[in-house]
Amino acid sequence: MNLLYKDGQGNNEAVVYEGDTLNGKHIVRRKDGTKLHVHSCHLAFLNQMDMGNIPSTPLDYCKEVGQGLTKEDAQRLARPRTLSPLQQELMSWHHRLYHLPFRLIFMLAKRNILPKRLLACQDKAPLCVACQFGAAHRRPWQNKGKKHGSIRKDKHE
Repeated sequence: MNLLYKDGQGNNEAVVYEGDTLNGKHIVRRKDGTKLHVHSCHLAFLNQMDMGNIPSTPLDYCKEVGQGLTKEDAQRLARPRTLSPLQQELMSWHHRLYHLPFRLIFMLAKRNILPKRLLACQDKAPLCVACQFGAAHRRPWQNKGKKHGSIRKDKHE
């Protein structure tokens, strides 16, 4: 297996993995045939994708997407508050019902399909992180397109 050896002083070279030793180090072979015993922190896969550009916080994600999350929502995602037991039960129903919108959960509670006590959270519904990130990529539809020039032909033509 080909690996990249980084010596810690800015020098990198391609090496071939030979195996590991009993003391936890790895044996690699240089192009000239010499063998080195190196620690795993000095090895990386060749042509490994750089994951440094992946957003790590909700605020970074919001900046990358550009739309979807408001700054207040991103702040609430970055610093979540502890939920009350009733809010935890509401979130449990939300997850069990495959992230059904809260307004529909409250409607089901009003019709006695779900426990009525959930209605106490109507003014302070918790924020679902999965729903916020799932909706963050959506963009408003710019135009509906034109009917003329369509591939489909009408019967009246």
